[in-house]
Amino acid sequence: MTPDFALSLSHDGIDLLNRAQRGWRRIGHAKLDSPTFDADLAVMLQKGRDLAPVGLTTKLVIPPDQIKYAAIAST
Repeated sequence: MTPDFALSLSHDGIDLLNRAQRGWRRIGHAKLDSPTFDADLAVMLQKGRDLAPVGLTTKLVIPPDQIKYAAIAST
Protein backbone atom coordinates (compact mmCIF):
# COMPACT_ATOMS: atom_id res chain seq x y z
CA MET A 1 0.00 0.00 0.00
CA THR A 2 1.28 3.44 -0.90
CA PRO A 3 0.41 6.09 1.69
CA ASP A 4 -1.13 9.36 0.54
CA PHE A 5 0.48 11.36 3.36
CA ALA A 6 3.94 11.87 4.79
CA LEU A 7 5.24 13.50 7.94
CA SER A 8 8.54 15.14 7.08
CA LEU A 9 10.80 15.93 10.01
CA SER A 10 13.41 18.68 9.87
CA HIS A 11 15.54 20.59 12.34
CA ASP A 12 13.01 23.42 12.48
CA GLY A 13 9.68 21.65 12.26
CA ILE A 14 7.28 19.04 10.96
CA ASP A 15 5.53 19.17 7.61
CA LEU A 16 2.43 17.25 6.61
CA LEU A 17 2.62 16.35 2.94
CA ASN A 18 -0.09 15.02 0.64
CA ARG A 19 0.65 12.98 -2.46
CA ALA A 20 -0.10 14.98 -5.60
CA GLN A 21 0.05 14.20 -9.32
CA ARG A 22 3.68 15.32 -9.48
CA GLY A 23 5.21 14.53 -6.12
CA TRP A 24 4.13 15.95 -2.79
CA ARG A 25 2.39 19.14 -1.71
CA ARG A 26 2.74 20.63 1.74
CA ILE A 27 -0.56 21.06 3.52
CA GLY A 28 0.71 22.01 6.94
CA HIS A 29 3.77 23.03 8.95
CA ALA A 30 4.51 23.19 12.66
CA LYS A 31 7.66 24.96 13.84
CA LEU A 32 9.34 23.16 16.73
CA ASP A 33 9.94 26.39 18.65
CA SER A 34 6.44 27.77 18.12
CA PRO A 35 4.47 28.64 21.27
CA THR A 36 1.42 27.22 19.45
CA PHE A 37 3.13 23.95 18.43
CA ASP A 38 0.37 21.70 19.81
CA ALA A 39 -2.34 23.77 18.11
CA ASP A 40 -0.37 23.78 14.84
CA LEU A 41 -0.19 19.96 14.96
CA ALA A 42 -3.92 19.79 15.63
CA VAL A 43 -4.61 21.98 12.58
CA MET A 44 -2.41 19.73 10.42
CA LEU A 45 -4.24 16.64 11.69
CA GLN A 46 -7.61 18.19 10.91
CA LYS A 47 -6.47 19.12 7.37
CA GLY A 48 -5.37 15.52 6.85
CA ARG A 49 -8.67 14.18 8.18
CA ASP A 50 -10.56 16.54 5.88
CA LEU A 51 -8.65 15.13 2.89
CA ALA A 52 -8.93 11.50 4.04
CA PRO A 53 -12.01 11.08 6.24
CA VAL A 54 -11.70 7.27 6.34
CA GLY A 55 -8.22 7.43 7.90
CA LEU A 56 -4.71 8.72 7.45
CA THR A 57 -1.95 6.39 6.36
CA THR A 58 1.40 8.16 6.49
CA LYS A 59 5.05 7.53 5.95
CA LEU A 60 7.74 9.17 8.02
CA VAL A 61 10.52 11.13 6.30
CA ILE A 62 13.65 11.48 8.44
CA PRO A 63 16.49 13.81 7.38
CA PRO A 64 19.47 11.78 6.11
CA ASP A 65 21.83 13.45 8.57
CA GLN A 66 19.70 12.10 11.43
CA ILE A 67 20.09 8.46 10.39
CA LYS A 68 23.04 6.81 12.07
CA TYR A 69 24.82 3.90 10.42
CA ALA A 70 27.25 1.47 11.99
CA ALA A 71 29.72 -0.88 10.36
CA ILE A 72 30.02 -4.21 12.12
CA ALA A 73 32.84 -6.55 11.26
CA SER A 74 31.86 -10.17 10.97
CA THR A 75 34.16 -13.13 11.35
